[in-house]
Amino acid sequence: MIIDTLEIHWHDKKPVLSLDFHTCPGIVRLATGGADNEIRIWQVIEAEGGRSQAEFLSSLTRHSGAVNVVRFSPSGEFLASSGDDASIILWKLGDARPPQFGAPPEEEQKEHWVHHKLMRRGHRDDVYDLSWSSNSATMLSASIDNTAILWDVAKGEPIKCISDAQNYVQGVCIDPLDDFLVTMSSDRCLRIYGTKSVKRMYEVVKLPTPSASTSSASPQPPANKSAKMFAEGTSSFFRRLAFSPDGALLVVPCGRHEGTNTTFIFARNHLQRPIAHLPGPQKTTTAVSFCPTLFQLRPPTTKPVSDNQPTIVTLAYRMVFAVASSEHIVLYDTQEFTAVGAISMMHYAPLTDLAWSSCGNILSVSSTDGYCSIIRFADGELGTPYVAPLPCSQ
Repeated sequence: MIIDTLEIHWHDKKPVLSLDFHTCPGIVRLATGGADNEIRIWQVIEAEGGRSQAEFLSSLTRHSGAVNVVRFSPSGEFLASSGDDASIILWKLGDARPPQFGAPPEEEQKEHWVHHKLMRRGHRDDVYDLSWSSNSATMLSASIDNTAILWDVAKGEPIKCISDAQNYVQGVCIDPLDDFLVTMSSDRCLRIYGTKSVKRMYEVVKLPTPSASTSSASPQPPANKSAKMFAEGTSSFFRRLAFSPDGALLVVPCGRHEGTNTTFIFARNHLQRPIAHLPGPQKTTTAVSFCPTLFQLRPPTTKPVSDNQPTIVTLAYRMVFAVASSEHIVLYDTQEFTAVGAISMMHYAPLTDLAWSSCGNILSVSSTDGYCSIIRFADGELGTPYVAPLPCSQ
């Protein structure tokens, strides 16, 4: 693992609030959104010794407020962006380069991204998060106007405005199998909806005490005792949750369990209550991102599995995911509870977002200190890719 915090002018030293990798053969393209109201496109290059470099490609300047979120569509055709101006804009890579008039070499526009569509009749206030459906036909947005909106991308219009939240909606995600919509808000509630009906299926607020463990040895808690599962306030504006690539798991940050910060794991067939939790770190977790590559299972060990560290789920493969707090990134996989890696002391200000490259060997993180870090993994470092056909999720 090689970590590079690239000290370039990502957004003129203003906070970098979001980032995402583009799925495109032959080029590792990274989009960043900043408090300077701009989106910038970069090419991430592997330099000598496995170090990472970022070369400027383009600047997108249609927003009138800070850009809180950037997300490429799974098809790779569009880039969606939104932020403090409440507008959601779709961008598309154009054919021709824009004319250059005296721009210095480091600001020369090497690509031409065009404004494709403005989503109409949407949010009234800042937008904090976006999530695409797997077929790129719909999109879900989160806003501090206490709503989430499901969008028809082709029409550029809302399908449904979800207004159940009692406070800011700070995170959303769409199930990759397109069965569920999930929202997370600062009213400390996780809400799950059916994609087709857009009707609420579950509202997850409290967890019976004293334990959310899946261990059969755990004592059964009194039925009348419960505790709120999610933190009341965080050092971040965001509560960025994520489904696993196969849709089997939902991983939710900002958790609280028995007075400790944690991250909750839900199974697809048991979304009304978590099946496990990942204690720590010291600060509240705020973002989750899954590596898109599936890996072969590690050989079984002779070490006994304790009641506190059971297998999360039984799958034919394992998945790796990153969980970020304001200061730390912890790597986990789905074969066991224990962390497989941890990274800290990269930035001087809170972390804001995480993104994996489509090849699965680069993890990038943004920060309000105005910089981004590129974490590059060597081939095989995270494991051997799983090549068998993807089985149906149970």
